[in-house]
Order: sequence, then C-alpha cells, then structure tokens
Amino acid sequence: MIRDIPSKEDFDAVGSALLDQAWETATSLLLDLDEAYEVEEEEIAEYWQSANTRMATALSIAHQGAEFLIKGKIAEVSPLLLIANAPREWPKANSDGDILYSQFRTVDAQDLVRLHDGCATAPLEKDFKEAFDALRVRRNSIMHTVDRRLKIHVVELIESILKIHRSLVPQRDWINARRDALSESSSVTLFSAEDWVEPRIVREFSVITDTLSPSAMKEYFGFNKKQRTYICPNCSWDVLEEYEEEVKTAQLRPNSGASTSVWCFICTKEEKVLRIDCKEAECPGNVVAPEWGRCLTCGADQDR
Repeated sequence: MIRDIPSKEDFDAVGSALLDQAWETATSLLLDLDEAYEVEEEEIAEYWQSANTRMATALSIAHQGAEFLIKGKIAEVSPLLLIANAPREWPKANSDGDILYSQFRTVDAQDLVRLHDGCATAPLEKDFKEAFDALRVRRNSIMHTVDRRLKIHVVELIESILKIHRSLVPQRDWINARRDALSESSSVTLFSAEDWVEPRIVREFSVITDTLSPSAMKEYFGFNKKQRTYICPNCSWDVLEEYEEEVKTAQLRPNSGASTSVWCFICTKEEKVLRIDCKEAECPGNVVAPEWGRCLTCGADQDR
C-alpha cells in the first residue's frame, strides 16, 4: 500500500512558502537599495549586476512554488495522479508491503499544466500557462547552465510571483499572505510580531509601489499610481516612530472632490476624513484625519 500520501494542503503550504522565499529575496534587495544614500547610477547598475545570481535563484524558487501549487490542485482530485512511474517501475515495497509516496517519481514540470487541465473542473488561464512555460525555460537555464547573458530584472521577478499567486491562489490576496508569512517567520522569535511585522509590510509595499508600473499596481493591488495619494494614518503610525517618514499609500474612495473616505491598499483600511483646508499656509491639502489630527497631504498637526 502507498503510505504518507500528501494532501492538497501539504502541496499548497510548500508552494506558498517557496513564493514567499522568492519575494523575500526581491524585496530585501529593493529595501537595501532604498536605504542607501547618494548612490550613483553606475553604482546602482553594479549593485543589480552583483545581485543577478540571487535573483536568478529566486526566480527558480518561484517556479518551484508554482509547481507545488499546481500539484496541490491536482492532488485535490487525487494525489495518485501525480505519480509518473508505471506500476512495473514502482519502488520495491518494504517488509510490510508499503511504499512511501515520496519514493515515487512525480510528473515533470512540463507536463503539470496538461495533467491539471485534463482532470480539473476548470483549466488554467491561458496567460498563466504562457508565463509558467516561459518561467520553466528560464528556470532550466538557471539550473542546468551558467549563462552570463541571463539577467533577471527585479520587476520581472516580482511580477512573476504576483502572477503565480493570483492565478493559483485567487482566494487570498498577496499582501495578507505575506503578512501571515512574516508573522510565522523565525524573526518573530527575536522581535515582537506586533512591532516588527507591520512596519516591514509597510516598508516593503511602499518600495514595491515605487518599483512597479501603474498598470501592474492597478492589476495586482487595485492602486492607481496616477491618482493623488495621501498619508495613510494607520500605516504611518506603524512606521513613523522607527523610520521618521510618512507613507502616502491612501487614496480617496471614491475619487472625487466630495469624497469623505480614504482607502489604503497596504492595510486595506478605509478611514473617514474631513474635507477642510490644512492650517499650513503653503499646503494645498484639504483632507484631514480627525482622529489622528493631521493633514494627510503634508502631515501637519491640525490641533495646534
């Protein structure tokens, strides 16, 4: 009998962890660069060149994450569908007549999509299939050769992770998945989750906002880079004390001159605001957070 058969949840857990590991690499590189001062263009180019191996490895890890998530969808039908061996090629059973599932060779990555679409209720989206296959080719270049021409741009890596997660885990948004991963990380044993996780989330997705195109931010986070932004009272409260900066990730909802609410894509909170002119003479803002008592355009205290 085949023993220790994994479930969909087992595959999903590994796949999500691999995506998060790849994301950690990309965002750590971005944050390190963001915290550097007076960096010349040539130095930035050298920085990314030196980070190419790390990003290439992260892209390979992201692809493995996609493989596990697809396997999870197949396992939801039956994990036995993933066994590639013909019965005559099965591993030898132990003295109890058992074979561990981990001893079997599973279906190759290049066959996963076809297997999924053959047994699942709904096929994978066409754009995901194309992206997954392109990632597989690049992953193979990374794994099997040392190609000096292979350059993985950080935007490509980030968008690959977001596309994989949105296509394969559509029921869960990426920011909350990342928040949960940080809350369960080893760093929480050193720092309080409450004091460390949210500031890290805010810092990460602030730099992601600066990095991704307007279309990508709209597609994956519902954030319009072409719309005016305001300081988020919640996110700024989380990072102000440590980083002494205000986070402009909130936008009017709806986007109109009469709107009395702002929404932030990072904390996903919607806050009521007052539409009154800022007391700072040089500030054109007229969006004030009543509980925080500050102008959300310039951050000036309105209770003075």
